[in-house]
Amino acid sequence: MTYRLNRAMQIAYPQGLANLAAPLPEGLEELIASGFVDTGQCICLKALAERAHAEPDDFPDCTGYECFVNLVHVDDYASTNMTAIGITFLSEISRLLRERFPERSFRGIITIDEATCTVRFHAVRLGEQWLGDDLDKYEERVGVIDI
Repeated sequence: MTYRLNRAMQIAYPQGLANLAAPLPEGLEELIASGFVDTGQCICLKALAERAHAEPDDFPDCTGYECFVNLVHVDDYASTNMTAIGITFLSEISRLLRERFPERSFRGIITIDEATCTVRFHAVRLGEQWLGDDLDKYEERVGVIDI
């Protein structure tokens, strides 16, 4: 996996994110175990897609839809080690995506502020992106991970 971090994330984690790991809470293991839904264009975790109350046509592109659906608030599942849990979650998602969709590329995003840690992922598509190129424009800590 390749990481890009904004300055705020680099300051908080000078050793980087690659070596962070923590056991996944049961709720996150259940999300992963639900598998993926592939609409032909969009790929989402099945458990998240089932409760999203949104369709791909509700968004300007597939990346927006995937980032909306594939959003996990790690702080809903854990109160400590949230960054490590988020990285472990994205690592496991990455492994499964590579197995199921070896011809596609994916990107994970982790954001952290004072109270929350979120992770999301989307397929990489030409002409579509979720974040701007300059990660330092974001106030929160941001990591982009090519998975």
